[in-house]
Amino acid sequence: MVFQEIKWEAPEFEYREKTVLWYWVVIAVATGILALTVWQKNFLFGVFVIMAGVMIIVWGNREPRMAGFKLTQDGLVIDERKTYAYKEMEGFALDDSGEGEWAQMFFKFKSHLKTKLKISLPKTESDEIRKVIGSMAPEVAEVEWEHSFIDSLERLIGF
Repeated sequence: MVFQEIKWEAPEFEYREKTVLWYWVVIAVATGILALTVWQKNFLFGVFVIMAGVMIIVWGNREPRMAGFKLTQDGLVIDERKTYAYKEMEGFALDDSGEGEWAQMFFKFKSHLKTKLKISLPKTESDEIRKVIGSMAPEVAEVEWEHSFIDSLERLIGF
């Protein structure tokens, strides 16, 4: 079978619009934790809380850039810089049930030290990508993805 590469561009992460209330809640929570650190006289942790609060606000405001993805005979290539070989993967899952034009694809790796990889892809390409992975890497099984606590928390706080 002759393999054709599949290429697509998608946002590097799922962006959720933030309201002014979201920023005020982040500031209020950070201020509350900062007050607790002052009361406990743990000033180093207070510095950490300030830095974390600023980073959450800055990262929460950042919109995703478009990244290039490519499925090759060897694996998944992201922006021509990072390659994930099929032999490193244990399984994958596709979630195209959400709203919008993007489906989410999750890769689980054999190494327990690697965290899951979550990428976006156009919903129109999800069946084709599923077929390509099934034919090129039959050892990478499609699994039913169960969202983790972190996934649920991320969605709840709108990050």
